[in-house]
Amino acid sequence: MGFEITTDSSGCITITKYILEPDDSSTVILPRGTVRIGEEAFKDCVGIARIILPDNVAYQGLDIDKNAFANCIDLEMVVFPGDVMLLEKNIFSNCRKLKHIYCDTPYFLDKTVLKDTAWLKEYRGDFVILGDILLEYRGTDSQVTVPDRVRVIAEGAFENCDQICSVILPYGVMEIGHNAFAGCSCLSNVSMPNTLTYIGNAAFYNCTSLERITIPENVNYIGDDAFDGCVNLIEIEALTDKVDSLPDLIRDANQRMQTQLEEFEQKMGKASDLDFNFDEEFEESYDDETDDDV
Repeated sequence: MGFEITTDSSGCITITKYILEPDDSSTVILPRGTVRIGEEAFKDCVGIARIILPDNVAYQGLDIDKNAFANCIDLEMVVFPGDVMLLEKNIFSNCRKLKHIYCDTPYFLDKTVLKDTAWLKEYRGDFVILGDILLEYRGTDSQVTVPDRVRVIAEGAFENCDQICSVILPYGVMEIGHNAFAGCSCLSNVSMPNTLTYIGNAAFYNCTSLERITIPENVNYIGDDAFDGCVNLIEIEALTDKVDSLPDLIRDANQRMQTQLEEFEQKMGKASDLDFNFDEEFEESYDDETDDDV
């Protein structure tokens, strides 16, 4: 077996390429000190069944780049102790036999990380959870309470679940990923805990039934377009002062409320005119009938 690596001044290793030899073992043990697996480093390595990073190696975490294990069609198991950063898309693309994933602390915000894997396809239950990350909701309930052990709502976890009306996030949830609730057109109530610190880009995009929301006190980041398309969002209660964009969001909500009030007043005015005209017509008709009787 052959690793192509780079090493920094502190001895931390990045694997840039793995060259598979015909007589190599089906189990690959990563070098001590590995902190990053580069883009497409193991791509198309047919024959590898297990990839292991020894748990007796002291390191500060492992970052895995895009398509790092793409098309490893025989890969069945990965063992990554410690913190694992899986922020890129399609890391295990076409790894259809990958069923066993052992990570002490996985961290990623995109459910496509495990796209095509046997682990994802064979998962049973409404809530697809790896570690403390909710990858996907597969249920059909209109009122959803997320399990207590969840700390991160992954990117797109509830996307286009248009049957959901209410969501309760448990105490301990810290992050809502990009597009997490995008397209949930019936979502009208979201309960967010004080542990929440991060709301990703377009997290509630096009949640057209959402009228009111409370931003918890520890939120320090709200991504671009987080509430874009929430055409009925008229009230934002902000318990935090750590987000620069909040005044703009509140102003937009107030403007929507003002617009709705003006439209309502216009409709009421038109209705009053109709009532007035009806009363006049009724009186004239009544007078005509009275004259005829006389």
